[in-house]
Amino acid sequence: AVLDALWAPVTTAAPGSGTWRSVFSLVSHMANALSVELLDHVYQLICSIPQADIEEVALGLIRQFTAKAIATAAREAGASERWYGLELLWDLIQDDSDATLKTRKAAQGMLVDLLTKLQPC
Repeated sequence: AVLDALWAPVTTAAPGSGTWRSVFSLVSHMANALSVELLDHVYQLICSIPQADIEEVALGLIRQFTAKAIATAAREAGASERWYGLELLWDLIQDDSDATLKTRKAAQGMLVDLLTKLQPC
């Protein structure tokens, strides 16, 4: 319930706004301390952002959250199969994506960067 209340302003604020920056910063910083169940919930909230609204600020959240969430899930037994934002970044770079060309290019770079930095399991 607290995460939903924290996320609520994102649904009405303009993409890239100070509200997005503040909420995304908090969410990103909390990722290391959340259980896998809560990480799954936060990821669903992130996935609820329309592709057309994903821009630099949202991509920053996706990148930071993904790196932290994958590391956190890897430490919990039975949770290491979660890839969080990697799938979302992949979806953003597909031909049928609603994301802008600029967002697609940035998402591609982030996806490559995350994949090269992930430690083998």
